[in-house]
Amino acid sequence: AGLATLDSRSEARDMPHDDPLRYRIGLALYAGASAFMIAWTVILVRTLPAHYLAGQWRIAWTGFDLALVVMLAAMAWAIWRRRQVALLIMVITATLLLCDAWFDVTLSWGGSEEWTSMLTAFGCEIPLAVVMLLRVRSVIIQTAVVVALRAGVAVEPRTLRGIPLLTGG
Repeated sequence: AGLATLDSRSEARDMPHDDPLRYRIGLALYAGASAFMIAWTVILVRTLPAHYLAGQWRIAWTGFDLALVVMLAAMAWAIWRRRQVALLIMVITATLLLCDAWFDVTLSWGGSEEWTSMLTAFGCEIPLAVVMLLRVRSVIIQTAVVVALRAGVAVEPRTLRGIPLLTGG
């Protein structure tokens, strides 16, 4: 029902949603969460100590790396099976890689592992995450083009920003 709106931005904004009330509540929830996180971040900046001794350091890091292993394996399986869930897994994995790079670099800053952390972050984790996100972008755009063509829409979407969020109607 909503596929024909791919060729018009104004029509895409007016596209019916599963439940308009649920849509507005969700939108308010996400905007509210964003505002809350701004306030929370300010509180953390003002109250967190400059140094902190962590009790479960080994479990935290190995658990995080284990999550990365699981997501990379799931991504390999989904790509091998040619499943759309690979896109979601790639976004999650890229996010984990970027978080890993952030924490590795910031927590080793000024220490003996600073250069190793920067090398793995900028030489491996960040480039791999960027490749994954670019691939996800490409596949979403290609999928939208196929949907548009099958719906008989003359204009092909070329950017993620130009593709409306298609929901049931």
